[in-house]
Amino acid sequence: MATSLAGLTALVTGATSGIGREVALQLAEHGADVVVHGRSAERGAKTVRDIQNAGGKHVSSPLSYVNGAVLHATGGQRAIAA
Repeated sequence: MATSLAGLTALVTGATSGIGREVALQLAEHGADVVVHGRSAERGAKTVRDIQNAGGKHVSSPLSYVNGAVLHATGGQRAIAA
């Protein structure tokens, strides 16, 4: 029995490679809107493209891809890139 995740949003950390990437792709395949998080903007953009090409949806906002690189020693602030 397939489970539909339509109408739900998933934030997947480490979604730019390995298990995190596969989880993001599978969640999108089951209907979830996916926010892709990781350390590489290039790999993040590729994950978003692969979700779109497979007919899935990433969250269409400036948070579609969230860069996980910590900015200097600023108390855990994170850089956010579209």
